[in-house]
Amino acid sequence: MPSSVCRRLLTITLGWTLIAAALAGCSEDSLVVAGVQVDASALSAADAGQVGVAPVQIVIEAGPASGARVTVEATAGEANHRVHLRYYLESFADLLGIAGHLRFDPAALRVVALEAKPVPAGASEDAEFWQPFSIARESPAGRLLLGGARFRHKPHPYAPFEGAVVGRELWLDLELEVVQPGTHVVAFDPASLVARTAAAKDIAVHWPTVRIVQTGAPRGGQ
Repeated sequence: MPSSVCRRLLTITLGWTLIAAALAGCSEDSLVVAGVQVDASALSAADAGQVGVAPVQIVIEAGPASGARVTVEATAGEANHRVHLRYYLESFADLLGIAGHLRFDPAALRVVALEAKPVPAGASEDAEFWQPFSIARESPAGRLLLGGARFRHKPHPYAPFEGAVVGRELWLDLELEVVQPGTHVVAFDPASLVARTAAAKDIAVHWPTVRIVQTGAPRGGQ
């Protein structure tokens, strides 16, 4: 088989291996996520007197300020009890692909909108040779299967694999509705995580955990 074809097939195989890692099933007990009722004694007097308002608070686990990492920007709307989470890839020096399962309690949080952005894109000049691709799918409820990789779309007999240099790229745009009061965790399943360079070496990545706290009853006090 010509070397150009071999290289192209290997690039596609490596990329799809990372994508497939996101789709692979994992043990349902690998990450236990459950709603924890908020202790009413810990609420302020103002919160306790406005149960029907159902204020939503978001706590993001503090991560490192440098190094390869996934970060989150979060906003919450009290009127419709929804939380908007935007996940970014940051500070990757050589990223060919990344994948993982994002888990939460489906009895407490419901997916309203879910969109994966193509990553890793890298520099603008890379677009001539490389095409980023991502997936995001909920299967089953409470588990988001995420994956991103880039593929060479023009064959070249001597071109080596190339990972992307990622400063900051949006990976996932997610909107959740809080349907149950309490503290709810949105976290990556450690058993599912993978990020690799063009040489198929594992990358040490910080993966964030988000806690969504609703101190009152959602859906107008139901």
